[in-house]
Amino acid sequence: MSLQEIEYRGSLVSTGAAQMVSIPAGFDQFILRNRTTLAAGNGIIESKWWLGMADGVAQTFSVAGGVVTSAIVAGGFTYRDSSTATIGAPIAVTAVTAANPPVASTATTPLVGQIVRIYGTTGMLQIAGMDFTVTAINAGVSMSFGYLAAVGFAAAATAGTYRLVPFDYKFYPRRRYITGITLGATTIVQMSVTHDFVAGERVSFRCSAAFGTTQIDGLSGTITAINAATNTITVDINSAAFTAFAFPTSATAAGGVTFPQVVPSSELNILTGAIRDTGTRQILIGATIAGTANDVMDFWAIRSQV
Repeated sequence: MSLQEIEYRGSLVSTGAAQMVSIPAGFDQFILRNRTTLAAGNGIIESKWWLGMADGVAQTFSVAGGVVTSAIVAGGFTYRDSSTATIGAPIAVTAVTAANPPVASTATTPLVGQIVRIYGTTGMLQIAGMDFTVTAINAGVSMSFGYLAAVGFAAAATAGTYRLVPFDYKFYPRRRYITGITLGATTIVQMSVTHDFVAGERVSFRCSAAFGTTQIDGLSGTITAINAATNTITVDINSAAFTAFAFPTSATAAGGVTFPQVVPSSELNILTGAIRDTGTRQILIGATIAGTANDVMDFWAIRSQV
């Protein structure tokens, strides 16, 4: 009997705060090495987690004056598995601005890159029930939804609730809510949550009358370009003569609307993809071991097997 190890390696730049790392398969050890503090010879240079450790702790190795010490500390690693994840608890939102991007005020902020579901808003019902990727935060104050331009909304929200969606949909292909459509010889579509579509993939569209661009409803097109910065795809549909896309008023949304969506096209044989489990495992790097902003870190997720 022999013991083998499989490693998943990567690197990241610290934000100076807690952040999440996703790994494509299970692992039973995680090593985080701070390249910046290692070069400086001062601070936490390496942190370790292994299966069975309590949530929120880590074994750290620190250097000071040329001497390396080890300790078990709080504010370490927390392991999360998409197969057992549930949506987060309700958290109060005190306002959402009608801006580009909208800024939601909350005393409990998620991490940049996490997905939140907004609902129960007082005003701004156009987005109630929609999921958004958080693109920026002011810790303990607010979060921003960079993939939505809400400047055309008549009024801001004065209250609401959000819940953390801790993992994206487990099975591929995924559908995405549309937040904007730019019409032209080709069509540019923006989505509320970071997508994983690729150039060359064929997608189709669902768009109800409440959102204006009904001509695109049911159409399919091939993705010709991806813009990760704006979370948009360009498709080979000539929409120059289509009606402009616009969110309905809050009053109209109060009567119930179906959000417009991008979905993988049924014109392709996507059965294999549709049943492929893309669940991930994640590890939260806690504030104690996260280093300072712009620290360069390497990580190893190790799975042992007999």
